[in-house]
Amino acid sequence: MGIFSALFGSKPKLSQVSTLSPEQQRVLNALLGGLEQQLPQGINVLSQLLAPSEQYTQTMQAPAMRQFQEEIIPSLAERFTGTFGTGAQRSNAFAQQLGQAGAGLAENLAAMGQQSQLQGLGQLQNLLSLGLGSRPLENVMKGGGGGLLGGLAPGIGQGLGGILAGRFGAPLS
Repeated sequence: MGIFSALFGSKPKLSQVSTLSPEQQRVLNALLGGLEQQLPQGINVLSQLLAPSEQYTQTMQAPAMRQFQEEIIPSLAERFTGTFGTGAQRSNAFAQQLGQAGAGLAENLAAMGQQSQLQGLGQLQNLLSLGLGSRPLENVMKGGGGGLLGGLAPGIGQGLGGILAGRFGAPLS
């Protein structure tokens, strides 16, 4: 502290402090540390969702394809055989129904893929905002003091005001 600031005081300085309690800060640091360890694997999964390989697509579609082959096709065949007899599965109507069911499956699989991509984008955005986002901070004025003469100035001013008021008979406003 220099002589000038000792006599006249110093300006307060603006700083930022976290609004998190020490416990909250520890939890946030632990979460971010855990994310940092999992980040490479998470980014790999998200990149597969956003730009899936053929193998990844087949793996994701496998349950729906299996259900189609094991449940939908036999159900259609049974319905046609029960209604139209044993040769009904070779009819154009059966082929048309099977084609419509397959088209519905393809639409559902495409929608599932798009939904997975949107969820992946949302998760990536959440990870980035958590990892790169701003911390809750508050602006605080620190330091700054009146100094020796700075503390006397209001008293001197009041004293002079009182003397002048007494001398001239009216208070100064």
